Amino acid sequence: MKSSAIRNDYLNIAVLAVCEAIFMSTALINVAVAGLAAQAMVTDQAYVTLPQATIPLVSMAITIPASFIMKKIGRRAGFAIGALAGVASGIVCALALMQSSFSLFIIGVAMMGIYQAFATYYRFAVADQAEDAAFRSKAVSLVLAGGVIAAVAGPTIATYTRELVPSHLFVGCYLAVAGLNGLALLVLTLLRLRGEPRAGVRTGKLVFEPRRIFKDVRIVAAMLFCGMGNATMMLVMTATPIAMAGCGFGLATSGVVISWHVAAMFLPFFFTGYLIEYLGLYRFMMVGLVLTGLSGVIAASGISVGHFGLALMVSGLGWNFMYAGGSTLLANVVEEEDRPLAQGMNEFMSFGMTTFGTFASGMIYSRLGWSALNTGAVLLAVLLLALFTAMRQRAPSLT
Repeated sequence: MKSSAIRNDYLNIAVLAVCEAIFMSTALINVAVAGLAAQAMVTDQAYVTLPQATIPLVSMAITIPASFIMKKIGRRAGFAIGALAGVASGIVCALALMQSSFSLFIIGVAMMGIYQAFATYYRFAVADQAEDAAFRSKAVSLVLAGGVIAAVAGPTIATYTRELVPSHLFVGCYLAVAGLNGLALLVLTLLRLRGEPRAGVRTGKLVFEPRRIFKDVRIVAAMLFCGMGNATMMLVMTATPIAMAGCGFGLATSGVVISWHVAAMFLPFFFTGYLIEYLGLYRFMMVGLVLTGLSGVIAASGISVGHFGLALMVSGLGWNFMYAGGSTLLANVVEEEDRPLAQGMNEFMSFGMTTFGTFASGMIYSRLGWSALNTGAVLLAVLLLALFTAMRQRAPSLT
């Protein structure tokens, strides 16, 4: 019986890793073309990033309701809702481009935020199934490792489909988004999660007690590591192509640097579960925090391709450790009845801090410059270190 459950767990990990790869591929396709597509539809170029900015904002609004919806109807049904939103996003965006409708394009891209709000729970779906803490960390890491495929697939698909529909640039990209998410719906039929709600069977009472969640210092620490990891990474990454252009480097060069960054973000997920087991969870998280601060120091110390590339690689690695560590800690310490709210609050904070890092990046760089921006990233890492040190004094279990 036990071996059968283990095989089922690995099947679920494989299914959700594929779904993660599909989601991240569609997200990267959108990142690659949304701004360029918007340029042809607006007269004021200040609005070209508006569609992309709607994604984390919509995700923030949906992420907590999504967690409670899945508690009621099941993870698989919830993930299917997300994938359907992804299909709709691709279709609506394609229609918007064919009609040159910027408002419709914003609606289409915003639907990607709904998809993201559900897809962000892929890692928790397998973590909640695991009884062993060591296996739980491996499960989280292996699902997130699906992003490695996306790092190659997303930009490649965008390149080969951008002129697929004659006279309508980028329509093919969004048709590919719709098709990929249709594939995700088929893959999700293979998901076999234990304890899923059944039709006609009433679920237990849904718990909504935020104060009880935030009383646990360990949960707060997990949320801070996930959120601050996103914020500091986005702060540096978002401004890097702009800073490189200002230093005279072309799009091809900055594209290679971004590729190094994405590889550093996702490749380690193949073995971070083993590193957590070897180092211990909290040491692992602290290494991520140190790497995040170090990336800011490297970036501020020079403006060569090597400086930009090394800084983003270290930033990606630091994000990996902070995000995987925070996610694993949250999965380890939250009681079953508190999972919908705790996981929802974690994703709400993560999307909020992602939005903060993205917007703050452009503002700080344009007003204060590259060195000031990276000093800000270092200060965020130092702030989190101070907060975590204070938390450890309150909760000795954080060692």
